[in-house]
Amino acid sequence: MTHEAIPCVQAAWHNILAKPQESLIAHTWHVLSRLADQRRLRPNLAAEIGEPRVWHWLYWGTFLHDFGKCASGFQEMLIAARNHSRKKWGFRHEALSLAFVDWLFPRGNADRDPVIAVIACHHQDAGEIIASYGAADTDYPEDDLAAQIIEQVRPADQLVLYRWLSSCGWAWATALDFASSIDSVAMPSEARAKEKLRAAQVHNAVEDLLTYTSRVAFRENPRAAQLGMLLRGMILIADHAGSAESKNEPFDMLDFPSPPARMAKLFKPNATPYPHQEQVTASKPGSAMLIAPTGSGKTEAAMLWLDRQAAHDGWSPSRVFYILPFQASMNAMHKRLERIFGKNHIGLQHGHAQQALYYAALHDDLNTETAKNIAQTNEEVSRLHRYAMNIQSPYQMLKSPYQIKGHEAIFANFQGGRFIFDEIHAYEPERLALIVRFIQFLREYASARFFIMSATMPTHVQDVLRAALPDLQLIQAAEKTFSQFQRHQMHLLAGSLSDDATLAHICDDANQGQSILVCCNTVKRAKDIYRLLKERLPDYPIILVHSRFNSKDRSAKETAIMEQVGLDSSEAYQGRKPIVVATQVVEVSLNIDMDTLYTEIAPLEALLQRFGRVNRSRNRALADVYVVREQPDNVKYLYDLNLLEATLKKLEAINGQPIDERAVGSWLEQIYAGPALDEWWTRYNQSLASFESEILGNLRPFATDKDIEQAFYQMFNGVEVLPETAYPEYKALIQQRRYLDASSLLVPLSWGQYKRLEKHRKAWREDERQGRFVFPVYLVDADYSSEDGLAIEGAMQTEVPLEAD
Repeated sequence: MTHEAIPCVQAAWHNILAKPQESLIAHTWHVLSRLADQRRLRPNLAAEIGEPRVWHWLYWGTFLHDFGKCASGFQEMLIAARNHSRKKWGFRHEALSLAFVDWLFPRGNADRDPVIAVIACHHQDAGEIIASYGAADTDYPEDDLAAQIIEQVRPADQLVLYRWLSSCGWAWATALDFASSIDSVAMPSEARAKEKLRAAQVHNAVEDLLTYTSRVAFRENPRAAQLGMLLRGMILIADHAGSAESKNEPFDMLDFPSPPARMAKLFKPNATPYPHQEQVTASKPGSAMLIAPTGSGKTEAAMLWLDRQAAHDGWSPSRVFYILPFQASMNAMHKRLERIFGKNHIGLQHGHAQQALYYAALHDDLNTETAKNIAQTNEEVSRLHRYAMNIQSPYQMLKSPYQIKGHEAIFANFQGGRFIFDEIHAYEPERLALIVRFIQFLREYASARFFIMSATMPTHVQDVLRAALPDLQLIQAAEKTFSQFQRHQMHLLAGSLSDDATLAHICDDANQGQSILVCCNTVKRAKDIYRLLKERLPDYPIILVHSRFNSKDRSAKETAIMEQVGLDSSEAYQGRKPIVVATQVVEVSLNIDMDTLYTEIAPLEALLQRFGRVNRSRNRALADVYVVREQPDNVKYLYDLNLLEATLKKLEAINGQPIDERAVGSWLEQIYAGPALDEWWTRYNQSLASFESEILGNLRPFATDKDIEQAFYQMFNGVEVLPETAYPEYKALIQQRRYLDASSLLVPLSWGQYKRLEKHRKAWREDERQGRFVFPVYLVDADYSSEDGLAIEGAMQTEVPLEAD
């Protein structure tokens, strides 16, 4: 936006800078514009949280938030940067901005404290400002930082700020559609405003900040904490997005697309909806749980639910979050929904999102530089909360209670959100406890609603979801629909996947032209089976997929698989059908349609997901799926043996029979009984109690907790490692500033895996420097190949599996 397009501003006022190439007035207009987006997206926010003055505090606090940048030292720093030189300042502009609060909200004004919090904490935690700019030290007055920054306010600049605020404050509120949600404020006379600012004004504001922020913990005052999360979260979103606009094109927050534009692409012409989809269109306001067969339009049902909720509310959802358990499934869903909604509305957030977007762009025949720019821009946009819908893992959600830096912005973006959970049963009880408890938290404090869908949902999982969501509506597919989706005939095989008889069976199917999925429980096992099949079928297309590939190789493998046996590509593909040897990454991931399956034993829900990768298009009545009875003893480190024993007992009873989708619920009831169910509840409740006391019990706005943050990354994100042999290539790419290409060489490991390698002196950290940037690199002394991935088993000198994937 040009200076002339900003209402009621005199050109001379733009001499005060906020950034090297942007005036304070222009930046503030951009930030307030993005705050106006937040108000537009959440028209009922004040009523939802029971605080009619929330937008009043946010608007005036945002208007004042960068006034402290008028300091002469700060301006000199920006001018130096504009001339490509560096000059340090050493103070916090937020603290100086607090000196101007008295113009609008002097001490005793009821609106003062929330406005102070918005201003003081739009970058730093409250504790940082309080520690540096609290009460002056009477013994060493020369060390008073507040007095030092006050001295840097030039009278002429102070007058500009006053005239800008007094003449534009309400005019901007009107232009940005805030006038109906806020009050005008009284200003002191110009003569009074010309009086010199005092350090005491900063000290008083910081003292008020301390008093206010000390009372906003969820443990003691949940409603005050909720408000504090929103105040800081909204200013963080607006400030970051406003700053992005200054660097790029207009950066307005995108609305959710209208139903007609989507539904035309979502449903085939003249398609008859399934009964459960019709039930969704008649659902009440609130959360819902759908149980329906794989391939029966659950994603379409979720979109119908979104529209139904919007019709109840009278406005579109503020933000939609599509939650999936695996990165491969997130990448695939992102591509699918982009085709429906368009590329301007779908974000992707997981640990390797940028690489996924990068290789997706390359697959669209864009050159490397263009693909890199698209990936970087899209990931930044996702993090800045611009997109109407985001595809992400539940661990991205949990960054908020674990107080990751900027956690209040994550929470604020969740406000009024609609969450779609696909296959929530896929999480082990410890992780599920955290997810379900945070679902309950978001229902209570963020007015969130949830659509939870699955092909299989054990009763005990339904029970914990109903406890978290009292308004949960159950929608189940009709028996006729389940019968329509009977696709598999299950066979138990003696021995293990590595037995000669089993391998011969797989080879026979391959020679008959079938595409085959072989699913193993550990990476090591998958690599062993892959090697054995390669020996027997040396000229056959066999693809190995597991978690220990770098993003470049993983993307290439997934692309090849989708081209050959993807649900939309299998009929068009004319080549020889492949064998895919994989770990659990295929359970809820690639939308593939294979002819048959050989798998190791796993809990029934996981097996059914593996079965779901076969005969998805229902081109034939029944497809054979095979489960081997035996597997290595170390499976006990992955799954509860009581659960596996109960699952095998049920499989024995249905051996050689079609999988009756209608009976799955009763099978799960029989499996989750006795010791297996007791163990599940023990693990769930222990994790829930720990999360409640150690994480939610310590959650508060205007602060971060480094110990809790570190616990999150060790528990969920793990670490990306670089094979030592790839270090020269990595360093060369860093030196060329090809950071995205360099990161594509990294391989994900869990924190536990890395620490075990470190214990065996097979892993260590190096710091790679490029200019003033430092890139920590976690190196591993382990072989890597694009065919097999990272080989850590030999380096570990142990037979104990680290993780399945």
